[in-house]
Amino acid sequence: MFDPLFNHLLIGIMLTILGIAVLSDLQDRCIPNPLVVVGLLLGLAGQTWLAGGGGLTVAASGALVGLLCLLPLYISGGLGAGDVKLMAMCGAFLGPLHVVVASVASLLVGGVIGVAWVCWQLSSSGEDYTTDDGPSASIPAVGYQGMPASAIPYAVAIFGGVLVALKAAPAVLVTLNGGISS
Repeated sequence: MFDPLFNHLLIGIMLTILGIAVLSDLQDRCIPNPLVVVGLLLGLAGQTWLAGGGGLTVAASGALVGLLCLLPLYISGGLGAGDVKLMAMCGAFLGPLHVVVASVASLLVGGVIGVAWVCWQLSSSGEDYTTDDGPSASIPAVGYQGMPASAIPYAVAIFGGVLVALKAAPAVLVTLNGGISS
């Protein structure tokens, strides 16, 4: 079975692009389209170079699965388009199986970041949001530098999810191979 994760050079390229995306997202709350396009093309070309047409199929299907994993969150307004495109780019490097693991892991990492973000917002505002009847429901949804609280730099969560997927990849493959041979 072809595993797209065996080439350390391609994984290094993906992690470098993800690192640049994280820095951009932290600084500007934006993931540049040219960065994602270059990453996607490098993932497609790299997998094709490694495994020919089979590698291209794995990379293209990984990109599509990565896109589809986060697309519902974009449609519902929970994520930006750059985040969805970044996960699609990761899919070109990871393949469809590992990008699902990365997507689920990034949702978990994003949840932790979201809770920390809300706690930080509430503690840094210095205001008391309680009333005589208990906590107030009118907590302002304003985040860093006036950005909406939903504008959490999600590239950080995607980076964390990809790292989890890379660490979990051997266990995923062993489980899959055990299930196939049984």
